Amino acid sequence: MAWGYAAQKATPEEAKKMVEEAVAYVKANGEEKAVKDFNKPKSKFVKGELYVFAYDLNGVVVAHPVLPQNIGKDFLNTPDSKGKLFRKEAVELMKTKGSGFVDYTFLNPVTKKEEPKTTYYQKTGGLIIGCGAYILRGQVQDFIFLLSFSFFESPKSCDIQTFYAIMKEIQAVMGMARLLHS
Repeated sequence: MAWGYAAQKATPEEAKKMVEEAVAYVKANGEEKAVKDFNKPKSKFVKGELYVFAYDLNGVVVAHPVLPQNIGKDFLNTPDSKGKLFRKEAVELMKTKGSGFVDYTFLNPVTKKEEPKTTYYQKTGGLIIGCGAYILRGQVQDFIFLLSFSFFESPKSCDIQTFYAIMKEIQAVMGMARLLHS
């Protein structure tokens, strides 16, 4: 299986990097070729448990290398197991900011369990590109520790923009912590 667990769990940062690479690919090769390539289960857009997928600007699936049966379907108003309309949130986020993370609960195809997941989305042209990572309790705790350490270790060298970026990341991680405990 292309999306089996790698030796080490994928991270949200790796998911974001894959989206950024996919966006660059769209810009260099066009949407049609990119969508065709995103749909291939064996491509540079599928790495371990990470894979790039795409929606149109209305939230209809146009590319999905792991669940090709979802292509052409509109899941905009389909909630996660906790009732969150995360796809709708992602589309709205793309309309207002153009990129960002959305947290939700999703059935992990490997473990067959509902798990907290965060997906990075970025709008490019007529596409919304996404890639997500499942979050483990230890990852959330480690991430909070690293963010706190990086700020408190050298707060004088931290400008206000960096401080706000760190606080935004902590806020996002705290959202993931709430998912873990709900």
